[in-house]
Amino acid sequence: MIPCLPEPNLRVPTSLSGEAPAGLGYVLVPGPRGALECRLSFPGDTVPRQVSIDTKKRLEVLLKQSFLESVDRRILMRLYTMTSRDQVGLQVSGEGGYQVIREMLECGRCRLEGAGGDGLRWCEEAIPIRPGWELVAGERLQPVWQAPREGVVIGSAPLVVLDREGRFVAPGECPMPVGVALAWLRGGAMEPWDAVEFHRKLGRGFSEGEIPAPPGIETRGLEGVRPGFVLDLQPVTLLELNEAVGRPLPVARLRFDYCGQWIEAGAPGEVLRLVENNGVTEIPRCVEEEAMARAELERRGLVGVSLGGGAVGWAPEGGAGAWHGFLLEHQGALEAAGWRIRFDGDRRLRVVPEEARRVELRPVESGEGYELEIGVELSGSRVSLLPWLHQRMREVRVRNPEVIRRALEETFQGINAVPGETWLFAGRQFAGIVERVFELHDPNPFGGGERIGLSALRAAEVMDAFAMDPGVEPSISGSVRGLAAVLRDGVKVEDCGSVPGLQASLRDYQRFGVGWLRAMADRDLNGILADDMGLGKTLQTIAHLQWEKAAGRLTKPVLLVVPTSLMGNWRNEVAKFAPGLTVLTLHGEGRAMGFRAMEAADLVITTYGLVQRDEVWHREREYSWVILDEAQFIKNPTSKITKVLARIRCGKRLCLTGTPVENHLGELWALFEFLMPGYLGDRETFKRRFRQPIEQENSAVMREILARRVRPFLLRRTKKEVATELPPKTVVLRPVEMTRRQREVYDHVRAAMQLKVRAEIAEKGLARSKFVILEALTKLRQVCCDPRLARMGEEGLKAVHSAKLAELMSLLPDLIRDDHRVLIFSQFTSMLALIEEELRAVRIGFVTLTGSTVDRERPVADFQSGKVPVFLISLRAGGTGLNLTEADTVIHYDPWWNPQIENQATDRAYRIGQQRPVFVHKMIAAESVEEKIVAMQERKAELAAGILGGSGEGEMAFSEEDVESLFEPGGPATSI
Repeated sequence: MIPCLPEPNLRVPTSLSGEAPAGLGYVLVPGPRGALECRLSFPGDTVPRQVSIDTKKRLEVLLKQSFLESVDRRILMRLYTMTSRDQVGLQVSGEGGYQVIREMLECGRCRLEGAGGDGLRWCEEAIPIRPGWELVAGERLQPVWQAPREGVVIGSAPLVVLDREGRFVAPGECPMPVGVALAWLRGGAMEPWDAVEFHRKLGRGFSEGEIPAPPGIETRGLEGVRPGFVLDLQPVTLLELNEAVGRPLPVARLRFDYCGQWIEAGAPGEVLRLVENNGVTEIPRCVEEEAMARAELERRGLVGVSLGGGAVGWAPEGGAGAWHGFLLEHQGALEAAGWRIRFDGDRRLRVVPEEARRVELRPVESGEGYELEIGVELSGSRVSLLPWLHQRMREVRVRNPEVIRRALEETFQGINAVPGETWLFAGRQFAGIVERVFELHDPNPFGGGERIGLSALRAAEVMDAFAMDPGVEPSISGSVRGLAAVLRDGVKVEDCGSVPGLQASLRDYQRFGVGWLRAMADRDLNGILADDMGLGKTLQTIAHLQWEKAAGRLTKPVLLVVPTSLMGNWRNEVAKFAPGLTVLTLHGEGRAMGFRAMEAADLVITTYGLVQRDEVWHREREYSWVILDEAQFIKNPTSKITKVLARIRCGKRLCLTGTPVENHLGELWALFEFLMPGYLGDRETFKRRFRQPIEQENSAVMREILARRVRPFLLRRTKKEVATELPPKTVVLRPVEMTRRQREVYDHVRAAMQLKVRAEIAEKGLARSKFVILEALTKLRQVCCDPRLARMGEEGLKAVHSAKLAELMSLLPDLIRDDHRVLIFSQFTSMLALIEEELRAVRIGFVTLTGSTVDRERPVADFQSGKVPVFLISLRAGGTGLNLTEADTVIHYDPWWNPQIENQATDRAYRIGQQRPVFVHKMIAAESVEEKIVAMQERKAELAAGILGGSGEGEMAFSEEDVESLFEPGGPATSI
């Protein structure tokens, strides 16, 4: 068995006789520039072992072995001390190296690799060594220690001489301190001028001749040389000065030119040494003139900037964005005074003035679309900046145009425009352009090429953005110019006057709405009629279709898609106001016959559910219009109905909805994706650019940008603005204190649901816990309405009275006695059933409308005719499409998250035709989750106003902290 150095977790192997091996052997291997490696040898090894990368661990194991002699332990401990964790092999150096060499020699088991004899011995007689130079690779110089008798100088402290024949090691006698001697030994090969500097630095404190100068180099002096001044701009990374954008900040280095040799301002030394042709020329520096140059820069407004390591740069006090103005003002004067201004030392610097900017918009050669070019032009040479802008957008990594503008204003960029020249321009020259172009394109509009491809709509947006900019050179058609004016000012609406064949008198705002629809149609633009509920969107749409037919423009049928509950209303309204329109209703099992007669119809009415089933039939046809009523039905862009409607071929599209934003801005994106695919970017882009900054960060800038983009295609009027003849509406918030027993049930359910939700979020995260959160909140809301709804030990809850139901039943008799007509809304049909029981008990007449109601027209007719005074309505089933102006009192028994849904329900009574003041009672259980829902409603209302009205300042966020606060005891939380 051959003994070997063990692995860290193994014991040292024994020999064939079973005895532990004798002492270690030490083999020395000299290397270049005084290096010395020690290899270990066990008895029986034919080759000494080089300790590998886990040197330190192996030494730790070896030191624990019992066969080691005490001298070996001392040697190994010294080697361990000199060894680093990642070191390969045992390197012997320094003061410890000197001691360990002595000890290895004294133990008698140390030899030179490849040498015979009895091994190395220590020699007390010192051997003189002297410094010298060797020529390496024909032209480089290397400092060496020269020893007699073929000795090798080893870099211990002090130096020793190793006999090449492996007989002895002796101390080296040298004229230098140990530190200087080691530096000379480890100098390495260098260029002649570096050798001169190396000799100068090490020779300080020694008399001439003690340390030899590099051979063949002559030193001479040169007096009376005056420096040239060089201002060298370089992009230096100074994050502490430019934290906002993390960009390299252009800093000017002041350099002095002495006979072609540049030296930094502030560099140490009074003499500049130039090395050429094996000679050194020493030039005294002009300290006074260098100081005058620094003072000149300070006088012109530059300040010193520390670059680290003692180096100093210069920059204007205004940061990167101020460089452009400084150079425009001072470059000419400095160059006239003999200064040279360079970029990165070797290129001529030219500053791009404001008037050199070029932004061009022109048709592509194929005739389809346009292209945008952004660049600069100097002396007849033009350079595109789009590749640079593309790179800049990638570096900024921000999708907020406000931040991008700020980043560009702080940018001072150099481009290699023509051979030998760098053109420097200020990012602020293009900040406004980039900000607007960035609004129109995403994720990165610039794409890395030298031009941006644009559709006609995009080209119009660019025209709108730069209509007053003299630097923009458009070459586009008159239609695009007109479209740009629409984007800037909206469509020009003319009074529609009387509509031929329309059997109705339009109010002023309704005539404007019809004129807006006509103007949009004239320009082949799609849009959203988003008037408040009750302002007559149905009548305005019918009037527009009647005008289209009278003008001979309804050459193909119009497809109108409505909720099932509104089919009868639309059919009746068209028959009433525009009997000249031929209407085909696709409904029921026999609707296949209707498809065969479709070409003879002006208006085809179907429902959202049926259009999905009949997709094959619809895709075989092309319609003049596709109109969606209650268009929020397509707010989910991943639903099948949304995808089916997007695939139907048509000339124009129109959405009708009083609530373009119910819960979040993604619903607005879904409408525009149907109307104008891609206009607001893809879904993820819209979420990143608009939803997150507006809903979560409350960004006023992004809110205004989005409002500006959708405004030309959306017409929204509120009752307060246009229906001044409507009577007043009073909203009364009615907090109701729960009974003691009801409060106990609520607190019990709240605590249990809070624990359940916390556990779910901890296990799955917030995004995957929404179902459990909704279930828990629903349970709490049910207890607030009536504990019997919660179905938790139902028998025990029958005796728990609902304070809210008691409050309702105390309110209703007085209202009916005073001849008020009442609508009662709830999201829970089971709650409506409990209210029915109470109404029967006190003999109050009522009708009910829920999703299961088959004949919707009968309860509406009974209420409107005065047959019954109370109408119980499910919020989802009856919140839209009903005209109940006979009611003057609306009671929301339980609040819903979205105020838009509640407002729609209220607008069943508060709409055109209402003659009496309307009172809205919002019943909420005090100090409960319902109070927090009301607080959230306010935030959602502000969100919608901020986009649709352009003035809201609210935000909408739903974080883990918000969820937690919903289940806390008490009233509304400030974070909701």
